[in-house]
Amino acid sequence: DGLMSILTPLDDQLNQFTRAVRADPKLARGFDAVGLSQGNLVVRAYIERVNNPPVRRFVSICGPMEGIGTCPMNPVYELICPIWKLDKYGANIAFSGYWRDVLHRDQYLERNSFLPDINNEREDKNATYRANMLKLEKYVLVQATQDTMIVPRETAVHGMWAWGREWGEIVPMRSSEG
Repeated sequence: DGLMSILTPLDDQLNQFTRAVRADPKLARGFDAVGLSQGNLVVRAYIERVNNPPVRRFVSICGPMEGIGTCPMNPVYELICPIWKLDKYGANIAFSGYWRDVLHRDQYLERNSFLPDINNEREDKNATYRANMLKLEKYVLVQATQDTMIVPRETAVHGMWAWGREWGEIVPMRSSEG
């Protein structure tokens, strides 16, 4: 359900996904996963935090892997964003879990409970997250060249604006903190 994917926080979506995977006996020995848009964050969180049964191969299509830095150009979000902006990290919706305000790094790390965790951006790194990602046989990232839903579009391949430089330089995955 599209609306529920917007209104349900990502940790709750991860719990629902984990229950569904574990309830399916065909997945017990591992499985391949393909994600679309924010669903990729749920799959990635599953790999990093749970991974039992394990994901073997993961294809991420246009996922906001490093978060998004502005409201998407979409009629639904154009209605939600003005209200959401009143408490960006405190709103009980999925979008709050992957919002990354590059102009306010300390607030992002302190108030966002989801993305800084799975991106391993906090001072204390979680070695299990890295180990679980390295267990993947394949990790394929697909970026749309004209994406207006995830901004910057390079987030689909783990790129994001540099801290303090909205709409500026993109920091690629290999140069990120996580």
